[in-house]
Amino acid sequence: MDSWLSFLAGLADSQVRPFRHTGTLAALKLMSSLVEVALGVGQQQENCQRQLEAEMGKEPGRRGTERLEALRERQRENGGNMGKMG
Repeated sequence: MDSWLSFLAGLADSQVRPFRHTGTLAALKLMSSLVEVALGVGQQQENCQRQLEAEMGKEPGRRGTERLEALRERQRENGGNMGKMG
């Protein structure tokens, strides 16, 4: 990723207009895509956290232990509390 960013920054800083425009457009598209992915992961994490809290709020006899474990595993896969950073 660092190599791509350096390459695109070099293109965007070029004296040749087509390279400069292509580099700028490619960098913007890349960053937009990364933001969309981060937003999706954050939303998944928030949904998982809400579901986990709802399941924990149930009476002990009504809790689904398999569901709790699945939600905890999904939360670990999504990176813990990444959705809570903002």
